Parts: sequence; structure tokens; C-alpha cells
Amino acid sequence: MNRYPANIIAFIGILTFLTSCSLFNDDDPERTYPRAFDFEVTSLQNLVETQPTDSLNVEVYVTDIMLERDCSNAPYALCFGDGIFVSDTKNPGEENINYPIGVDNPRQFQQGQRYRMSFSIEYTGTDDQYTSRRFMGYSKID
Repeated sequence: MNRYPANIIAFIGILTFLTSCSLFNDDDPERTYPRAFDFEVTSLQNLVETQPTDSLNVEVYVTDIMLERDCSNAPYALCFGDGIFVSDTKNPGEENINYPIGVDNPRQFQQGQRYRMSFSIEYTGTDDQYTSRRFMGYSKID
């Protein structure tokens, strides 16, 4: 019977293990939101400045990540806890929207990375007056 040296068998075992880990490893191990949904894509400006349909996607860059802010001494309107800022462009200027989004675990996002993000628009009242945009999920865009 032909036997392979132990180091070759160990090498093949380690290579198989590493290959299987890379195949089944999620790109975002700390993900707290599902992947983006299959909604109509609109601009960030349209999402922010109009009354869009009930669910939309935007393709945006994460321009800043906000972690563990202490809001105890800040006026409510100026306080922004854990979250991210997004823009239609990688380096927004004064003419571009830089929109804040409160998220769980902002570390799951990468500054400068482009994402497709899904939002649900929630209305209240008899005349469907706008109330809020709820962040629902995201996917990286390469």
C-alpha cells in the first residue's frame, strides 16, 4: 500500500479547510441588516427631498461613520448617535446631499465604499402625510 508523507496530507487538509472557509464566509461578518431588496432605484436627492413611493433603493457612498456619540449635552436636533452619512458622490461638496442614517453597528460599513441601500417610506394620516424613511438593508457595489 502506498502512503503519503504526513506533511503532504496535512497540507492538503489545511488547504481544503481554508478553501471551504473562504467559500462559506460572509463578506460582512457583523452584518445586522439583510441584503438590499429588489426595489426601484432612485437618487438620494429624490429620496430626501420628495415624497417617493413606499419602498426604494439608492446607490450611495458611505462618506462618514459615526460611533458612540455622547448626546447628553447636545440639543436633540444636533445629536446624532451611531450611524453613517451617505452621498451620491464619494467626496460630497456643498452642492451634494450628505445624508445621515442611524444604523445598528456602523462598523459593518466601510467609508468610501459604494452601497445599494433599501428604504421603506412610512406614511400616516388620512392624506398620507410623510412621516419617516426606514433603513431596511444594503448590499455592496463593487
